Amino acid sequence: MVGIVTGTFGDDTAILASANDSSVASFKLQAGLGRMSKWLQRWRMKANETKSTHVTFTMRRDTCPEIKLVTAEFTNSHSIQQFPLDLQLAIVLYRLGSSGENAAIRKVATLFGVGDGETIYKIPRRVIRSILELQTKFITWPDVAERQDVVEKTYHEHPHCIGYIDGTEIKLAEAPVVNHTSYFSKNRVYSIKAQVVCDYQLKIRHVAVGHYGSAHDARMFRTSALCIQENSLFSSEQWLAGDSAYPLLKTLITPFRSNSQQLDYSKRKTFNLRHSRFRVRIEHRFGLLKERFGSLKELRIPSWLMAEFEPFLAILGDASGVVGLCTAERTTFGAELDDVLSADDSIK
Repeated sequence: MVGIVTGTFGDDTAILASANDSSVASFKLQAGLGRMSKWLQRWRMKANETKSTHVTFTMRRDTCPEIKLVTAEFTNSHSIQQFPLDLQLAIVLYRLGSSGENAAIRKVATLFGVGDGETIYKIPRRVIRSILELQTKFITWPDVAERQDVVEKTYHEHPHCIGYIDGTEIKLAEAPVVNHTSYFSKNRVYSIKAQVVCDYQLKIRHVAVGHYGSAHDARMFRTSALCIQENSLFSSEQWLAGDSAYPLLKTLITPFRSNSQQLDYSKRKTFNLRHSRFRVRIEHRFGLLKERFGSLKELRIPSWLMAEFEPFLAILGDASGVVGLCTAERTTFGAELDDVLSADDSIK
């Protein structure tokens, strides 16, 4: 792990973590201890906590957060007491719904009365992972019958159009340590990309998250299931409406480009106006997402954490999918989420 040094002498082991901030150093040290605890459990060994000491070397007067050899915040196979599920979900929803200074780690930890070390990072990871286990049930691509129903209800708008597609940026508060240039987008910010499809009711039907901020919308589409599996996802003549950043395909219709020579100017203009009139629904969907979940405006993940948890970055970026889940069938979803969280003991 970046910033962690381990040394041994006889049967003693020392773990050294260094950082400019005491909280960061403590979090790194706790992460190292977590890994060591898993290794000890795997080999059926025990460490003597009473003989373990946490020593801080610093010229500052600030106090380091508490360090534990075995984290006791979550239920595991040894039935260690965890935080109430309502509290865990409240912390995650607050973080997802906050942006700027309101999303600061210490502020969130103080507000909910939890530790600002590993705990405040572990709770969102656990809850979001549990939510994503329900993703395929609540965010579904319409089947043949549902697609035909959509076509019939929107035929007067765009014949055979079944949805609207676009990409959006999720800005990162800090530049990633690893491969940071790939995250730098055309808007001159560090970000990750999300591609979303919604229907005429603004319901999210497909989400793809995790591309670098420099990725083009066309590239995201080419690598998504919408393009690779088009024969199983689209019936005859069905298509999505996208903007001019996407390629023109039989399953993806875009407006005429400014340099197009097809038809005459008035017909191109009429088509483009009608196309944008209904395609703007995906823009409305993005607006609703980012107003309700302010974290999508700026994702606050420390750069040193992204170096170790890049897959976790994609999971947090999937807040788009989390929003889609939280806004659909709330009663059923809430009950099933309680069951998943109660059964989840994978994070020790």
